[in-house]
Amino acid sequence: MQQLRHFVAVAEARSISGAGTALDVPQSTISQAVHALEKELGAALFHRTGRGMTLTSAGHGLLGPARRILRETRQAEAAARASRRRGRSSSRRRRGRA
Repeated sequence: MQQLRHFVAVAEARSISGAGTALDVPQSTISQAVHALEKELGAALFHRTGRGMTLTSAGHGLLGPARRILRETRQAEAAARASRRRGRSSSRRRRGRA
């Protein structure tokens, strides 16, 4: 999941340094995550230029699904937190009635 977060941040910032700043993560961590993702997928995700980074066709293909995965993960985490809160409050009510 972290690799996808870093990939999306680089795509949006168009640079490793911008992504690092946006995520408050060292540039080396961002760079390593992007390289690991590229290796795992067997495809270059960015064109690296002196002016920053732009998405390759593989990168463009991954960006939409990566954003969806991250959004759905945030929604699932929020639902789980809400469920835990409801569970704690209903268990307190049950204990209070006993």
